[in-house]
Amino acid sequence: LPFNQTVSASDLFFTPTTTMPKPSNAMRKRLSDSKFQGNVTKRGVAQPKKEESSPVGPWLLGFLVFVVIGSSVFGMIQSVRYGGVPA
Repeated sequence: LPFNQTVSASDLFFTPTTTMPKPSNAMRKRLSDSKFQGNVTKRGVAQPKKEESSPVGPWLLGFLVFVVIGSSVFGMIQSVRYGGVPA
Protein backbone atom coordinates (compact mmCIF):
# COMPACT_ATOMS: atom_id res chain seq x y z
CA LEU A 1 0.00 0.00 0.00
CA PRO A 2 1.20 3.47 -0.69
CA PHE A 3 2.05 5.60 2.32
CA ASN A 4 -0.90 7.98 2.00
CA GLN A 5 -3.61 5.30 1.46
CA THR A 6 -5.74 4.21 4.39
CA VAL A 7 -6.66 0.59 5.09
CA SER A 8 -10.29 -0.31 5.53
CA ALA A 9 -11.64 -3.23 7.51
CA SER A 10 -12.70 -5.04 4.34
CA ASP A 11 -9.09 -5.01 3.13
CA LEU A 12 -7.98 -6.96 6.18
CA PHE A 13 -10.23 -9.96 5.54
CA PHE A 14 -10.14 -12.21 2.51
CA THR A 15 -13.51 -12.24 0.77
CA PRO A 16 -13.62 -14.40 -2.34
CA THR A 17 -15.39 -12.76 -5.23
CA THR A 18 -15.61 -15.88 -7.36
CA THR A 19 -18.52 -18.29 -7.19
CA MET A 20 -18.43 -22.04 -6.92
CA PRO A 21 -17.78 -23.76 -10.23
CA LYS A 22 -20.82 -25.25 -11.95
CA PRO A 23 -21.11 -29.02 -11.78
CA SER A 24 -20.29 -30.94 -14.91
CA ASN A 25 -23.03 -32.30 -17.16
CA ALA A 26 -22.64 -35.80 -15.71
CA MET A 27 -22.92 -34.50 -12.16
CA ARG A 28 -25.93 -32.36 -13.06
CA LYS A 29 -27.62 -35.38 -14.69
CA ARG A 30 -26.91 -37.53 -11.63
CA LEU A 31 -28.39 -34.88 -9.33
CA SER A 32 -31.56 -34.52 -11.40
CA ASP A 33 -31.91 -38.31 -11.70
CA SER A 34 -31.71 -38.74 -7.95
CA LYS A 35 -34.18 -35.91 -7.43
CA PHE A 36 -36.85 -37.50 -9.62
CA GLN A 37 -36.07 -41.17 -8.82
CA GLY A 38 -39.24 -41.48 -6.72
CA ASN A 39 -41.41 -40.70 -9.74
CA VAL A 40 -40.28 -43.87 -11.54
CA THR A 41 -42.67 -46.09 -9.57
CA LYS A 42 -45.56 -43.69 -10.17
CA ARG A 43 -45.38 -43.83 -13.97
CA GLY A 44 -48.56 -45.08 -15.61
CA VAL A 45 -50.63 -44.72 -12.46
CA ALA A 46 -53.44 -42.29 -13.10
CA GLN A 47 -54.66 -40.12 -10.28
CA PRO A 48 -58.40 -40.41 -9.64
CA LYS A 49 -60.14 -37.44 -11.15
CA LYS A 50 -62.13 -35.23 -8.89
CA GLU A 51 -65.62 -34.39 -9.96
CA GLU A 52 -65.67 -30.81 -11.05
CA SER A 53 -68.65 -28.93 -9.81
CA SER A 54 -70.56 -26.78 -12.22
CA PRO A 55 -69.60 -23.10 -12.07
CA VAL A 56 -73.33 -22.30 -12.20
CA GLY A 57 -75.44 -23.47 -9.27
CA PRO A 58 -78.76 -25.27 -9.75
CA TRP A 59 -80.82 -22.28 -8.60
CA LEU A 60 -79.13 -19.90 -11.01
CA LEU A 61 -79.45 -22.40 -13.85
CA GLY A 62 -83.18 -22.79 -13.10
CA PHE A 63 -83.62 -19.02 -13.05
CA LEU A 64 -81.86 -18.64 -16.41
CA VAL A 65 -84.01 -21.37 -17.98
CA PHE A 66 -87.11 -19.70 -16.55
CA VAL A 67 -86.13 -16.32 -18.01
CA VAL A 68 -85.26 -17.72 -21.45
CA ILE A 69 -88.34 -19.91 -21.78
CA GLY A 70 -90.58 -17.26 -20.20
CA SER A 71 -89.41 -14.56 -22.60
CA SER A 72 -89.93 -16.81 -25.61
CA VAL A 73 -93.44 -17.71 -24.43
CA PHE A 74 -94.16 -14.05 -23.78
CA GLY A 75 -92.91 -13.19 -27.28
CA MET A 76 -95.17 -15.83 -28.86
CA ILE A 77 -98.20 -14.60 -26.94
CA GLN A 78 -97.45 -11.02 -27.95
CA SER A 79 -97.02 -11.95 -31.63
CA VAL A 80 -100.35 -13.83 -31.61
CA ARG A 81 -102.17 -11.02 -29.83
CA TYR A 82 -100.85 -8.08 -31.90
CA GLY A 83 -100.03 -9.94 -35.09
CA GLY A 84 -96.42 -9.81 -36.18
CA VAL A 85 -93.00 -9.82 -34.66
CA PRO A 86 -92.56 -7.53 -31.65
CA ALA A 87 -90.10 -4.72 -32.07
